[in-house]
Amino acid sequence: MKKLANQQIQNGSGMARAWQLIGSNSALKRWSREISALMVSESPEDWDLSGHGVLIEIGDTEEAVDLVRSAAIQAGINFAEFDAEAVVDSIGTLKEMAGQKKPVICYLHSGLWQDGTAVSKKYKSQTELDAGQLNEFRNAFKSLFTNDLQGQPIIIVSAVEKLSELHVALRRAGLFDRRIEVSDLSIQQKAACFIAGLGHEKVGRSISSNLLRIGHLIHFEYKDFRRRQLCEVALRRIAWQEKRKIEFADVVKMAAYGTSNFDDIPVDSVSEWRTAVHEAGHALVSHVDSKKRIPPAYCGILNRKGTFGMVVPAFEGHELATNDPTFEDILHRIRVNLAGRVAEDLYLGGGQTSAVGSAEDLQRATDLAKSLVKDWGYGGADKEDNLAVFSADISQNELSRIEENAKNLLADEYLKVCRILEANQAYYNRIVAALSNKKILLPEDFEKLSNDLKDLEELAA
Repeated sequence: MKKLANQQIQNGSGMARAWQLIGSNSALKRWSREISALMVSESPEDWDLSGHGVLIEIGDTEEAVDLVRSAAIQAGINFAEFDAEAVVDSIGTLKEMAGQKKPVICYLHSGLWQDGTAVSKKYKSQTELDAGQLNEFRNAFKSLFTNDLQGQPIIIVSAVEKLSELHVALRRAGLFDRRIEVSDLSIQQKAACFIAGLGHEKVGRSISSNLLRIGHLIHFEYKDFRRRQLCEVALRRIAWQEKRKIEFADVVKMAAYGTSNFDDIPVDSVSEWRTAVHEAGHALVSHVDSKKRIPPAYCGILNRKGTFGMVVPAFEGHELATNDPTFEDILHRIRVNLAGRVAEDLYLGGGQTSAVGSAEDLQRATDLAKSLVKDWGYGGADKEDNLAVFSADISQNELSRIEENAKNLLADEYLKVCRILEANQAYYNRIVAALSNKKILLPEDFEKLSNDLKDLEELAA
């Protein structure tokens, strides 16, 4: 029976396979084992004590259904699934199921019926429910738990990201009175689930040989289940169309440009050269200024969707991968954002710098600089100069002071980027030339370009 259950789980989606990666002592697996024991219990009261209403707290509610289904398969209990739009009309069906006295987990997809904080905005694509409908549903739901489920082998499960998404009237003893928190998967586990979703036979060595690298990419670019599934389908389609395995570069380009098919838009040679100068600046600073000295995951000068070029820093780099960034990590991000503008100023001349090409970069750098001063208490070299953080009620005078400090911070970081580019001019020139020739550079290209000069440790920083 256990072997059959494992096979059923393996044949499921990538998230279903995540079940096998979750620790045996996790709350979800302990609950599954508890249900398995209930299946042979002769005491109806055991089902009441275990709980008829279970709320799964998880970062992405769309991931919950496959995990709960896996828990049901492992426990050997039947599983029924109710679409979110059908939950309000499901009371009669749930009563019938309770009357049949057959053990079952009924999973109710998250939606407007939960009627908690911010639910309307989150599920705005669903058919609206007025206050009268929701009140009638809640009353019927309470009656179901009180009058029909007691002593019956029925468990009703739903999922929320935050507890407040479920109306407080449903968070009561005898209703959804059991909560199970699902911890986020580790980076390696996310990589394993993604590979499983693609199919191991469709994955090339550049993915399978470096789980940390692909895991960090998935963690940062495909946090939600819906987009992750779209990515997996698009990648499998590429493997089918081109009769080859999927490589890391395919996933990076999809993260950068999306899953749509598009045409390359011709660009005149002057604009293409200027783009190469700009993106090479981002790429070099992302590489030599980073704590781990890891080259970018991607650098390209393709004209797509109005984006002339793009640099994607290494997802496994410290400044991105850390959950607790330091001031210096944030300053590095500012320098990377400024680097394209600095490169144009240095090598094209201020008058030839693109007027709009760096606008988004500068906005990101400005936002980070303002956050350093306003939200995080950064005081620069003189740490005691700023030990305050400010709320939304900040005065106009204080706001003006913060904006001035942010401008000064950006000016200081601009000069640091100038020094980095000037100290590494030979490497920078090689990146520009390679970009102009190949249009796309990947980590192995940067490693070759830098190693052809000298060991990376000898590059100036």
